[in-house]
Amino acid sequence: MLVPEFRGALSGICDSFKVKNQELNVAIDDLNTKTAECQALKESLDKKKTDCDSQQETFEEQSCTYYDMLTKACSAFEKAWTLLTGLFEDAVTRITRLVDDRRVEYTVLAHSECILKAIDGSSGDTISTADITACVEKVINVDHLNIKFPELPPKLSCPDLEPNTPCTKAFLEKHYSEMPTGTVAAPCKECAKSWFR
Repeated sequence: MLVPEFRGALSGICDSFKVKNQELNVAIDDLNTKTAECQALKESLDKKKTDCDSQQETFEEQSCTYYDMLTKACSAFEKAWTLLTGLFEDAVTRITRLVDDRRVEYTVLAHSECILKAIDGSSGDTISTADITACVEKVINVDHLNIKFPELPPKLSCPDLEPNTPCTKAFLEKHYSEMPTGTVAAPCKECAKSWFR
């Protein structure tokens, strides 16, 4: 049989374990509740991260499309500008030569008309040399034949491609430098090289 003092001490220890066991059960219940909350938060965070990563991938694909379109548009604009300004300058040169020809032709015709009128107005026997000389020396106004060509507009410049080039340092700085605290962007997905032909 157990000694009464030992039994009393053992009973006190058992009572102490019961109290501690209740506290442990409460702590375990709290832990299980918090674990379930954390698991739900983790699942929600994982879903949000998956959604964000998907949106980032879509954004980068659209940025690749935009960059490709911008690159092609700038290249096409450069070629068109060079071609059309060259055609314009050629046309101005050609038309200027034609205008010069028309001025000479108009002047010659005006002098000829004056001479014919002098001949027609003469008495028939004598033609006045002074009238003929006056016709040849007559200054003919040809200002109405002038053509004022429009000035070429200033050449537009393409936007800076660097911040629009997906996955470059400038692109990452522009779009991902202000991420919310505790978040990071997914690895940037570069454009397929086949896009840039």
